[in-house]
This record gives sequence, C-alpha cells and structure tokens, in this order.
Amino acid sequence: GMALLEAKVAAAEAAKAKAEAARAQEEQARDQAKKEAVSLRGQLESVKEEQTASVQTLQGELEKVRQQAEAELQAARAELTELKQQTTTLQAEAKKAKEEEVQRKEAEVKAKEEAAAQAKQAKAAEEQ
Repeated sequence: GMALLEAKVAAAEAAKAKAEAARAQEEQARDQAKKEAVSLRGQLESVKEEQTASVQTLQGELEKVRQQAEAELQAARAELTELKQQTTTLQAEAKKAKEEEVQRKEAEVKAKEEAAAQAKQAKAAEEQ
C-alpha cells in the first residue's frame, strides 16, 4: 500500500509542478501581451501625432495658396480698374481731339469762304 501512496503523491506533485509551469507560462504570456499593448498604444499615438502634424502642415500650405490667390485676384482687379480708367481717359481725349479737328476744319472752311468773298469784292471793285 505504501508504494501506491508514494505513486499517488508523486503523481500529485507532478500535476502541481505542471500546473505551476502552466501558470508561469500564462503570466509570461500576459506580461508579453501587456508590453505589446503598451507598445502598440505608443505607436498609435505617434501615428496620430504625425497625422495631426501633417494635416496642420497641409492646412497651412492650403491657407498660403488661398491667400496668394486672393492677393493675385485683388491685383488683377486693381489692374482692371486702372485699365478702365485709362480707357475712359483715352476716350475723352479722342473725343476732344475729334471736336478740335471739326472746329479746325470749320475754321478753315470759314477762312476760305471769307477769302473768296474778299476776292470777289476786290474783283468787283476793280471792274468799277
């Protein structure tokens, strides 16, 4: 009976050792999983920060482009206004020049008519 008892004790100790080894393995696996979770959380955080930074960079670049386009648009508008003013000025000058030309021609015609009338008078005076 003693051998049987010793065999049972040995079997129980072996089972206990097996259970302890299994528990140690489980703890190791749990520690490993915790470490990986911490590492992954850190990586995720780092990726989030990078994305935030890159989005901010893109927003900054977009804002610069928008401001540049706005400035170019304002410059183009100013140029257009300037051209309109120049056109108005040139049209006024052209109108004035045309009116002066008409007046000059009218004065020429008048002068010719007066000269013709004087010549006629002179001829009439000569004939008398």
